[in-house]
Amino acid sequence: VAVYQGSILEQDWSDGDLVFANSTCFDDDLMEQMSKQAERLSPGAFFVTFTKGLTSDEFELMERKRYKMSWGPATVFIHRRLNHDKTVFSNEQLQDVPDDDSYKEYDDTYESSDEDEEEDDEEKDLDLADYDDGEEEDGEDDQLEDLD
Repeated sequence: VAVYQGSILEQDWSDGDLVFANSTCFDDDLMEQMSKQAERLSPGAFFVTFTKGLTSDEFELMERKRYKMSWGPATVFIHRRLNHDKTVFSNEQLQDVPDDDSYKEYDDTYESSDEDEEEDDEEKDLDLADYDDGEEEDGEDDQLEDLD
């Protein structure tokens, strides 16, 4: 097992059997470049991503399921590298595991109502024009401008 810190585009991981990228915040360009680099993996290699799948047609999507993560729900994509002639590497499938519905509890816990949103808006509507930092300049109070 090897763990690297740095840009996935600057490492050679073409000999990997299982590659993982927590790609939740990756932009489309990075996903495209990573997918292209993943094509160098050997047939049968697995590539797991979060939230976004690989864009390469050199992989089969074996599973796409939503799971609860520490930061909230995320979709997990499990890809397997096809043979070089783009045929399926193996007919062996992943073990069928029931969907992880625990992420729904997370969604319900943090789902806000219209009332909650109105309260949040009221808290944000501070009257900054009345703000006085206690310092005076040329005998006048410094006040912040209301930017709303």
